[in-house]
Amino acid sequence: MNVVSRTSSALAFCLVSALMVLGSGCGPDMSTEGDNCRALIDCENKCQIDDEECMQECRGDATERAKARRDAIESCREKNCADAEFQTSSACFVKNCHDEVATCAPEYYGDATCADLFRCSIGYGENCTEQGSKTAKLTHADLSLCWSEHDCQSHACLVQNCTDLATKCGITGESTCRQANVCAKSTQAGESQWRCLENVAPGESAESMSALRKCQRSECAEAESLPEGILCTSKNCRTERANCGLNGSQTNCAEMWSCMSEQDDTCANAEDPKKKLFEDYIYEGPAEEQTAFFELDVCVRKNCPAEETECVQNECGEELTACGV
Repeated sequence: MNVVSRTSSALAFCLVSALMVLGSGCGPDMSTEGDNCRALIDCENKCQIDDEECMQECRGDATERAKARRDAIESCREKNCADAEFQTSSACFVKNCHDEVATCAPEYYGDATCADLFRCSIGYGENCTEQGSKTAKLTHADLSLCWSEHDCQSHACLVQNCTDLATKCGITGESTCRQANVCAKSTQAGESQWRCLENVAPGESAESMSALRKCQRSECAEAESLPEGILCTSKNCRTERANCGLNGSQTNCAEMWSCMSEQDDTCANAEDPKKKLFEDYIYEGPAEEQTAFFELDVCVRKNCPAEETECVQNECGEELTACGV
């Protein structure tokens, strides 16, 4: 087979090896000496685009077996994934050329589960490795294709529209939409928060969560901070919040504020004060009371970060009055 330019097989394998997390960049530094197909592709990836002389040098240092295995990957890519869009090309490659890649690089296999692969692919995994079993990789590839097919922008969308695959991958749970939101609000942003959202149950819970996340992205994408985003959502996504179970009728803004400022002993002495605030106070209040609370919260954070009483009274007087504080 003729030398293939770096724009085809080498870049395609670079994309796959990035998922494999076998080393930095597109893989660890390796000499092309010996029977090493992976090293041949690593060498090609270091060549400038369309630098045929460099590509020839890489092939010249490789064995016939290494070249044959590398060319088998290219043939598979051309046959199955040449027309795949960028968003789905990696999943297509894993799904259709798994055996060819594994023959080239045995380290492609490993112990990672589909859930491990998924969490690592979105940046929230622990001790990330993409060296999973064939079953895990194929399920993850199918899940990625389903994600792209439905243009999902949230985990809940994935659970809603790709339920069987998400369940097979082990990335669904039993939480209601409300429970998942309480959990997410009471943890730090990042992996812990994602785990809360990942635990949403298929069916109505995932559907409600997906609709809420879609509204947040549509109406509040330009919010400059998390508190401003929450305020925006309380104003513009009321139906979605209600369907998620985030509205009640038992508390008012003043009670919410008393809990947050820990003037309420029940909140001050709670094992998890933040969870207590959202679960028993904020989400137990009507939408209007929640909005008044979030408006006061945003005003204080923006104008009086040290929360001095005089500053709050001077800068947030209208919000204090609206909240009944």
